[in-house]
Amino acid sequence: MDRRPEGGHCSRLTTGTGIETDPVFSPDGTKIAFTGEYDGNTDVFVIPAIGGVPKRLTYHPAADSAVGWTPDSKYVIFRSNRESTSRYSKLFKLSLDGGLPTALPLPMAFSGKFSTDGKYFAYSPVGGASQFSYSNYVAWRNYRGGLASSVWIVDMETLDVVKVPRDRSNDFNPVWVDKQVYFLRTATGRYRYSVLIRPPKL
Repeated sequence: MDRRPEGGHCSRLTTGTGIETDPVFSPDGTKIAFTGEYDGNTDVFVIPAIGGVPKRLTYHPAADSAVGWTPDSKYVIFRSNRESTSRYSKLFKLSLDGGLPTALPLPMAFSGKFSTDGKYFAYSPVGGASQFSYSNYVAWRNYRGGLASSVWIVDMETLDVVKVPRDRSNDFNPVWVDKQVYFLRTATGRYRYSVLIRPPKL
């Protein structure tokens, strides 16, 4: 049976002169947050999913990168080292209406996703394989050093953390499906999906 997708019409949403990366749909499907390198700086922008004029959300001189959304689609989650004292980053949330961002209560984080009810957050403390670069880390999937990526799940009320067991692997890009977390793992020499048991209290 031929399972190839039928395809469809693609529409270009942005026409900026800078580099645009990390597009993330809002949970309600109406907006897309992305990272834009415009005017010599890297910031977070939001654009309607049907296209339009991008709205700039961050203005800090440090590089800000889009990561995700809160479940209500009212806040964008982004990564920045604006408050870091070394080579690590933290995650912040920022209202679509603007204002000052608020750091998530995590000492360090590179990427992550909220559960649909907002009670839990699955994240990777460091970038690891999710910041893979063919020009710099051609054998990253075999990396076993201190930057090896892992997946943690935190209860946003108690801040209790469950660390997903791993053995000589890079685990990254966690996403929620119902009450389970799926993520990418490089343990077998190729990317594959793995399923995690339900966190406590779920």
